[in-house]
Amino acid sequence: ELKTEWEIGGDLRFFNDNLSLSFTYYDNIIEGILLDVTLSPSTGFSTQYGNYGEMTNNGIELDLGLTLIDKEDFGLSTAINWSTNENEVTDLYGTESINLSPGASVSSRAVVGYPLGVLYGTGSKTKSDGSFDLNSNGFPQITSSPEVLGDPNPDWRGGISFSMRYKKFRLNAVL
Repeated sequence: ELKTEWEIGGDLRFFNDNLSLSFTYYDNIIEGILLDVTLSPSTGFSTQYGNYGEMTNNGIELDLGLTLIDKEDFGLSTAINWSTNENEVTDLYGTESINLSPGASVSSRAVVGYPLGVLYGTGSKTKSDGSFDLNSNGFPQITSSPEVLGDPNPDWRGGISFSMRYKKFRLNAVL
């Protein structure tokens, strides 16, 4: 794989390092992503592993740290982090979709124009207004061919941590 990336960021410290703020913005392109591709049984092999994809990523990362108490025998601090990442499969070298989880009825796939790992399978037919296309019994109808069902990747991630120390003992909690 070949990754080309640029990023910009900063690490700011205030009040004798008791308050910190870090931020990063990144944008990258990954070419030659290693993927396992299904082959025709007539080849004598079921799959081939190779450099078959291209993807873009961009995102933001933020970190905020605060030391509340910093004495010789006792300390208390907290930190908050938040990040977001958007990715898109831009090329699969002639293939529209590569199954990343063979054997599943709803699979995780690399699909051109979508984030890596989208859920793929048969879904419910919809009308042009977005409502379900119901059959005569009032049940949704199934699509005739598989389609992208959704993106399992989170819109953002975040966390908070607390750290307390007393003499030689230290307690950390992360959520």
